[in-house]
Amino acid sequence: LDANNPITRFFVRYTNTGYTPGADTIGVTRGTGADVNTGLYDDISVSTITSAAPTSGPQSNWRAVIGNANPRHWYQLNEMNTAIAIDHGSAQQHAVYLNGTGPSTAVGLLDGGTAFDGVDDHINIGAPNLGGDWTAEFVINKSATEPSGDLLRGPNGALRLDQWFNTGQIGFTEFGVADNLFPGAPMAPLGEWIHLAYVGSPGTGIDLYIDGELVASSGTYIPLPLTTIGGSEAFNGLLDEVVVFDRALSGQEIATHAAALVVPEPATLSLLGLAGLAVTRRRRRAI
Repeated sequence: LDANNPITRFFVRYTNTGYTPGADTIGVTRGTGADVNTGLYDDISVSTITSAAPTSGPQSNWRAVIGNANPRHWYQLNEMNTAIAIDHGSAQQHAVYLNGTGPSTAVGLLDGGTAFDGVDDHINIGAPNLGGDWTAEFVINKSATEPSGDLLRGPNGALRLDQWFNTGQIGFTEFGVADNLFPGAPMAPLGEWIHLAYVGSPGTGIDLYIDGELVASSGTYIPLPLTTIGGSEAFNGLLDEVVVFDRALSGQEIATHAAALVVPEPATLSLLGLAGLAVTRRRRRAI
């Protein structure tokens, strides 16, 4: 810390469990003397305590893989004691938890996540639609089927976990134009964590992936809506991660991201070592 320059601002994360959030102040201790606070750091207080980043397991694998892919937006939804959903992507478009949404350690697959009630829960991003090529990924657990369930919503359209009206199918809508369904009627399973990804390109349309596998393609394209996660017709379920790229990820990249959520069993690890493979797959899902 720069004690000689009081206007310098520092952002520090303390993981010591000895601190009391909002109560203890940060100062200097000289040898065995008393702590010194006043006049040095203006009684900086710790507002929250978070765990140090994991070094192994699915959370560590996912963080490393997604971080290396350089996302535009990345909402981990694991903040505690705050109304702000931090954007860990390059855009740094922080969002606001609204209408009952908020992180909970009991909700997520990797760490904290948030629940949506199927009514109007949403997280306000406030970003404009993303045109051109884009990819949107979700780590999500559907709790119930709704007449219409927004995943991402904007002024002109929405990605939907449940396409309007009462289809139960994954789709996307361009308001006033069309409610688009994917061929083959793909649906998200109930009560199961999945990796769900949409990949949009103006030249080809939108592809849909579940657990790293391409399950359907539509020749229709819409810009990616980015006003809210959830919305006025929110989906019903649990959400751990939302990741957005301003490029169309390849099928191999999507598969790698999905595989990062899984820790292979010992037998699988042996097979991977023998075969030289880098990605494991979850069981193939019947769509």
